[in-house]
Amino acid sequence: MLWGTRNAWSTVIRDYPVEIRKGTGRTNTALRIAAASDIHLGNIVGNRHLKRMVERINDLKPDLILLPGDVIDDSIEPFLRNKMSETLKQLKAKYGVYAVLGNHEYYGGHIEQYVDEMKNIGIKVLRDEVVEVETEEGSVVIAGRKDKTAESMDPVGRKPVAELLSGVDPSRFIIMMDHQPYGFAAAADAGVDLLLCGHTHRGQFAPNHWLTGRLFELDWGYMKKNEMHVAVSSGYGTWGPPIRIASRSEIMKIDVGFLK
Repeated sequence: MLWGTRNAWSTVIRDYPVEIRKGTGRTNTALRIAAASDIHLGNIVGNRHLKRMVERINDLKPDLILLPGDVIDDSIEPFLRNKMSETLKQLKAKYGVYAVLGNHEYYGGHIEQYVDEMKNIGIKVLRDEVVEVETEEGSVVIAGRKDKTAESMDPVGRKPVAELLSGVDPSRFIIMMDHQPYGFAAAADAGVDLLLCGHTHRGQFAPNHWLTGRLFELDWGYMKKNEMHVAVSSGYGTWGPPIRIASRSEIMKIDVGFLK
């Protein structure tokens, strides 16, 4: 129990260097992305753990910060009561902070209020949306999918990846956030260069990691799917008890190198 508590509250930085052969016309320029999924802000994971996350991410001096879903844990009430948005808005990145919805935002039933709260602190929640960000390394496309839960809980469902990216210039560097790690082949075929996911917590406590390892093509870590880089995080916070066995609280640091 003590070891599991330490794993839950003591965060590690996972380094994922990737190389992309398109987008800039320059050699070995770099873009640093910091990503934290599954924060699960609520009555257990609160401002203290959130402040540590903000400090660790800002210390990385990221160009871009991405939050691939489950920022809040079901109900928005603790998030509002404890003014966690005041802490979250201290995240700093040269090219902004973007998020997508996870299944727990849907379970809580306060999506519009949550999206508005995030907008008020300068964080754009992408719901089957694409934004283009101009950087020193060139134009970067960030696509954010609605969570898979939208297929059953959103009256308009969610777009297929190919439809979401249908108007995107394939010569651009394309990042996509999709909370649950499904459909890698479809994303690769649609031209995604970097796919970021979370959701699994890597089982959170053993032996659940054996189950998630069988359920998902990749339940944690890094892989390359054709020409697409995939990183699945075990998450920053916890769902339920603040215990992790065979998994760790983590932040992903992705250094993107661009090659001619």
